[in-house]
Amino acid sequence: MLLGCLLQHRQNDRVNIVVCICWVCLLIPVYFILRSQWFIECNLAEPYP
Repeated sequence: MLLGCLLQHRQNDRVNIVVCICWVCLLIPVYFILRSQWFIECNLAEPYP
């Protein structure tokens, strides 16, 4: 569905750029949240020296 939307708006570069920026803004916080949760779980799993 996303690819179809990008292909549909391929003529309009401005819309394409806006869609890409929106997806990046959505994915970056999710990536950091998942990474921080994984990091916290790894720290809790190992006993502190």
